[in-house]
Amino acid sequence: MKNKMIQEVAVLSTSGGTTAVIEKVSTGYTQHNGSFHLISSLFKTVSETFKFWAKRSRERAELAMMSDYHLDDIGITRIEAQREANKWFWQA
Repeated sequence: MKNKMIQEVAVLSTSGGTTAVIEKVSTGYTQHNGSFHLISSLFKTVSETFKFWAKRSRERAELAMMSDYHLDDIGITRIEAQREANKWFWQA
């Protein structure tokens, strides 16, 4: 049977008004055995979401531990870093 593809793109809007694509997940299923592949696709999407949340959590922890020198180097203030680090892992 012919494959159908579903593409999902997660978008992050920053406080500065810029938008960045953070993840693109491609999933597929066939018409022949639709329910199995649909469940498999769903599991893959959920798994990728959990991986992304874990990565976001690690990055925010690292951001909170950065020195003022390094924060200045990447162009953010200590207050902005703390605000980002204090967000829950699921918050964009």
